Amino acid sequence: PVLAQDKPWEDAMGGYPSVLYDEQAGKYRMWYQCFNLTNYFARDKGPSYYIAYAESEDAYNWTKPALEGFPFAGHARSNVVCTGRDNARASAAQV
Repeated sequence: PVLAQDKPWEDAMGGYPSVLYDEQAGKYRMWYQCFNLTNYFARDKGPSYYIAYAESEDAYNWTKPALEGFPFAGHARSNVVCTGRDNARASAAQV
């Protein structure tokens, strides 16, 4: 696996990754889908599908930065960058 589930908000993850190389930053950037089964059945708890972000300098070793201004699931900072509007599904990130 390229990424491992290591954040408290990542139930199932990795679907539909989109990777681009950012020449200005000198790193690879990845956006990938996460899925939360609990939220899928209890829609009032939060989004069931959402998009998270990771970055890498070599495309093998990835980090998931805790981004300022991206709170999620009670955490002040996260790597979740899109949840969809009004708890709608945010899936299949295509950047």
